[in-house]
Amino acid sequence: MTDRLKNLLRKRHQGQVLVIMGLIFIGLVVVVGLAIDLGMVFVSYSRLNRAVDAAALAATTEFKRAYQINDMRAAARQMLKLNDVDTSNTTVIDIDTCSSRPGDPELCTTPPRKLVRVEVRQNVPLYFMSVVGIRFAPIQASALSEAASLDVILVVDRSTSMTANNPKGDGLNLQDP
Repeated sequence: MTDRLKNLLRKRHQGQVLVIMGLIFIGLVVVVGLAIDLGMVFVSYSRLNRAVDAAALAATTEFKRAYQINDMRAAARQMLKLNDVDTSNTTVIDIDTCSSRPGDPELCTTPPRKLVRVEVRQNVPLYFMSVVGIRFAPIQASALSEAASLDVILVVDRSTSMTANNPKGDGLNLQDP
């Protein structure tokens, strides 16, 4: 009887390792999938952030030319396109100034400044999380840029008084009249 009981108990323990390894493998795939999806979200956010910064700078250059809000929006959208912002997953692209959004405390300052804000919201597709029903992760990036003018004056004094202290022999030491 004891041999028969041992055989019965031995048969029950067979295959448990297979179930445990299967569960461990599924857990491992979930963790790797989450890491890949999270990495894709971070990479997409950094790309979008750089593209929005470039778009804001491109829009502020239009202040110096003609200052038309449509031209500024076109320049910003072109820069977003050049930086490979996927417009099929983009939900909102806002390019605003004080004239397009009067009363905005961030854009309408006292004294008036030439500020442009570019804001983009985008959905990043997820690959492994789509198995459980989460297909997209929303990200958002915004940038505020200013078209500040810089006045530079270059003064060159060519009078003979500037050459009075030069060492002799270099041909620049002239006598004052």
